[in-house]
Amino acid sequence: MILYILSSVNYGCVLIFGILLSAGISGGCETKRQKWVIALACPVFLALQISLRAAFGLDLVEKIYPVLVHLPLILLLIFALGRSPGIALVSVYTAYLCCELPNWVRMVITEATHSQLVGQICYTLLIIPLFFILRRYFVRAAHEAMTCSKTALWLFGALPVAYYFFDYATTIYSNALYSGVRAINESLPALLIAFYVAFLTAYHAQAERSYQAELQSSMLEVKWSQAQTQMNTLRRVQTQTAVYQHDMRHHLTMLEGLIAA
Repeated sequence: MILYILSSVNYGCVLIFGILLSAGISGGCETKRQKWVIALACPVFLALQISLRAAFGLDLVEKIYPVLVHLPLILLLIFALGRSPGIALVSVYTAYLCCELPNWVRMVITEATHSQLVGQICYTLLIIPLFFILRRYFVRAAHEAMTCSKTALWLFGALPVAYYFFDYATTIYSNALYSGVRAINESLPALLIAFYVAFLTAYHAQAERSYQAELQSSMLEVKWSQAQTQMNTLRRVQTQTAVYQHDMRHHLTMLEGLIAA
C-alpha cells in the first residue's frame, strides 16, 4: 500500500513537472491569465489521470497518455499561451525527455538496492530539485535555441521527438526494446549518433557564419576608425586654414594701409 501511494504521488509529481517544464521551455507565462491557465491545468490533468487510473488501471493510462495529456498540453500552449505549433510540440517532447532523468535514477537505485520502495523514495526526493535546476540553467537556453531560427528549432527538436516515438513504440505499446532484437536495441544509439552528426554539422555552419559576421564587424570597425581619423585630420586642417585666413586678412589690411599711406 505504501509503495502504491508513493508511486501515485510520483506519477502526479512527474505530471506537474512536465506541464511546468513544457510551459517554461516554450517561453513561460507572460500574463496573469497565462499563469492561471497553467496553474489550473495541473489539477485538471491530475484529477483526470487519477480517476482514469483508478477506473481502468495504470497500463491503459500509460497507453492513452499521449491523447490524455500530451496532445491537450500542446493545444494549450498553442491557443492559451500563443506559441507556434512547432515550439509547442518540441517543448512538450523536450520536457518528456527530461522526465526520463529521475526515472533512470529510480531504476538504477531499484536495481542496486533490490527495493522498489527505495527507488520510489529517491524519485520523490530528486524530482523537485531537478525541476528547479532545469528551470535555472536549462529552460532559457532551450527556449533561445529553439527560437533563433526554424532550422535550429527542428534540429533541437529532432532528438526529443524521435525519442518520444521510439520510447512509446518500443516500451509502452510493445516490449520490443527488451525482446532481445539487436536492431531495435541499436536503434537508439544510432539515433544519438545521427543527432550528433547533424548537430555538429549545423554547429560548424553556424560557427562559420558567426566568424564571417565577426570578421565583417572587425573590418567595419577598422574602416570606422580610419574614417574618424580622417575626419579629425580634416577638422585640424580646417581649423588651421581658418587661422591662415585670419592672418592673411590682417596682413592684407596692413598692406592696404601702407599703400594708402
